[in-house]
Amino acid sequence: MALYRTGLVRTGLAACPSCLTSCSRDHLFDPCTNISVGVWILRQEINQHGATWKAIGRYNFKTPIQARLHGSKVFAMWKRLNK
Repeated sequence: MALYRTGLVRTGLAACPSCLTSCSRDHLFDPCTNISVGVWILRQEINQHGATWKAIGRYNFKTPIQARLHGSKVFAMWKRLNK
């Protein structure tokens, strides 16, 4: 299965194996389904890594370097928005 991300929270079915039985790519265009899948993916990362920027980074990237860079970018944006 190709990795693609779509919808409000940029979810992809490849990151949610249990979703593959009940969802199709078209389902990800439904906002409620897209957010539900995204929440499930993020919960899995938080369960594994704690409520950390690493978990945020791993939402989109599974390799350590890419996840760290992504988490750093999200943190920097969060800091900018919370000035």
